[in-house]
Amino acid sequence: MPPLSFIGDKIMNTLKISLIAGASIVALSFALGSFYTVEQGERAVVLRTGSLIKVSDPGFHVKFPFIDDVIHMEVRTQKASYDNVISYSSDIQQSSSRISVNYELPPAMVEKVYTQYGPKYMDRVVQPAVFDKAKEVFGKYTAAQIVSERFRFGDEV
Repeated sequence: MPPLSFIGDKIMNTLKISLIAGASIVALSFALGSFYTVEQGERAVVLRTGSLIKVSDPGFHVKFPFIDDVIHMEVRTQKASYDNVISYSSDIQQSSSRISVNYELPPAMVEKVYTQYGPKYMDRVVQPAVFDKAKEVFGKYTAAQIVSERFRFGDEV
């Protein structure tokens, strides 16, 4: 039977190894969670415990791990397409249209847009405006005018 001190030494060595491994994992988590990058064509909204503290430009940045969250927002021109948009002309002719819209978030407006609408501003602001404007403009024209003046109609929409 091994002496009692030998068993105690084994337990202490195992405990030391466990503590070192645990501390290494925590340190690695902090180190890896302290950095973020923002790609060209994006801006990053940095939140500290849910409160917006800054908007980061493209590049390499440092943050507090586990405290700061980073939300990337696209500032490039994007395209949204909507199929089967139902509208009525002024002579009460129903039409099902496909509408495509190019939109972009100006970099200077990222903070305001995030604060007012969140990262899904497209669904909250742009999409409803597209549907409303398309129906409004479509209702000004007769079905024949829409066909004969389609370029003017498209520009107005």
